[in-house]
Amino acid sequence: MKTALLGLSIACFSPFASAADKFDAAPAELQKVIAEETAHFKPVGRAINGRLEAFTAPTIQLKRGWCYVMVLRLGDGAAWSEHARQGVEFTYKPKKGDGDEISGGPGIAGRGGVGSAGCPQKSGTYVFDLIADWGAAESSDKLHDLGTGPYSLQLMAKPTSAGALAREKREIDAQVADMASFKRERTHDACVSCAQERDDCLDGKRQPFVGGCMESYKLCMQRTGITARDCR
Repeated sequence: MKTALLGLSIACFSPFASAADKFDAAPAELQKVIAEETAHFKPVGRAINGRLEAFTAPTIQLKRGWCYVMVLRLGDGAAWSEHARQGVEFTYKPKKGDGDEISGGPGIAGRGGVGSAGCPQKSGTYVFDLIADWGAAESSDKLHDLGTGPYSLQLMAKPTSAGALAREKREIDAQVADMASFKRERTHDACVSCAQERDDCLDGKRQPFVGGCMESYKLCMQRTGITARDCR
């Protein structure tokens, strides 16, 4: 399960207008983003240094009762690859699979950026990763085609209260329920639409898209991502 911060692919921070805007942001914009997103946060451990062409995803500890962000800065001479400029995602993947994968913003802002991990509901071990997923639809080996040159990562944290965690948990539960409801409605609508196409075809009101009416019906289900089991 993947969360773009709070739960199930729900983004908590707004991205910039476009990928180009993100990667071409001026140094002053990067400093502004870092200052805003790390207010009241303190560094956790030492900065992690590496090179974009040999990016190594570090293992980190996230603890309940704290909120976290990762700050990325590119060093002198570093440059994003053309592939990466299509989009780079900040992710936190649970080490033992006992938690949600987190994708946090606001993301890239020129020669660096910030990715939030939110405030975990439970403590756990995570692997922080930078992935160029927007341009990697055809090949997973492009996920770390990030560019060249030095970078540094600094994990930062600030304490949060039990009340704030409880509120966040309620927000997550509400978001999960909303998405489940949306999925049910979408599935129902797709089932009705495909069944109508099938029935119209069988009644001679429309021609099949391919083969016979039942072949077209199966193609409709494939096209909309449903199965016969979903439509029972």
